[in-house]
Amino acid sequence: RKSKISIVVQITDTRTSEKVFSQPFEVETTDWGLGGGAGIGGLRGGVAGGVNSWYGTPMATALQAVVKEAVASVAANVTPERFPEHFKF
Repeated sequence: RKSKISIVVQITDTRTSEKVFSQPFEVETTDWGLGGGAGIGGLRGGVAGGVNSWYGTPMATALQAVVKEAVASVAANVTPERFPEHFKF
């Protein structure tokens, strides 16, 4: 079974309404019958919307993969060196 998830991650400076980051992400995973989340791991909740019912499903694997990809991209692209004005506290 295949599952596909597409999301868009946007980060906005709430003080200025400036869009700091915006990028679409899409992940497609295939369940090879090796158990929920084989190779990536299952999702154990923490996300709103009844995701606990997805645990061990191909959709949970796809969701975890797309979030992992998005977080890595944000971490690599939204840095103090590139946006010093957004990292002043």
